Parts: sequence; C-alpha cells; structure tokens
Amino acid sequence: MKEVLKSKLQYEWKKIYRILNINDSHACGMVTVNKFEQAVLQAGVYFSKEDMQKVNKLYGHTPAEGEAMINYQRLSVDLGMHLHSFEYLHSHHSRQ
Repeated sequence: MKEVLKSKLQYEWKKIYRILNINDSHACGMVTVNKFEQAVLQAGVYFSKEDMQKVNKLYGHTPAEGEAMINYQRLSVDLGMHLHSFEYLHSHHSRQ
C-alpha cells in the first residue's frame, strides 16, 4: 500500500511538501484533508479517492473537535521522501 502511494507522490513531493508547509498555519506537520487534496492536485498528481483513503488511514488524525487532519510530516518520513532541506522550510515558516 505504501509503495503505491510513494510511486504516485515521490516525483512531485518537494513541490507538494512546500505547498503543505505554506498551508500549515501552526507549523505542526499537519494540514486538513482538504488542504492535502488541494496540494496534490495543485502539483498535478493524479490521486484517486482510494489513494486518499489510504493516506487518511495511514496518516490521518481526527481531533475531538475540528477537521480531520493529515500528518504530512510523518508521511514524508515514513515513505522515505523526506529531505533534510525540508527542515529549513519548517523552521523558516514558523518564524514568519
């Protein structure tokens, strides 16, 4: 399951990660499901509803109050697509 997700995301992951990082208002490594879907679409990656369900099952979190979230930070590391340069994006974004 993870290999399928990785194969679909890895080519444009750097672009997707940047979009997600910009939309991560709390700099916590998580965005809403809707923002995740929009980032993937904006990067030009075809992602089916089944793919999104897999991401949600593996990396989703629904707090007691609020919208369902995707932990894109954990997804990035878990699928082996995380680069050390991404840490700079996180720290830079949180200082703004």
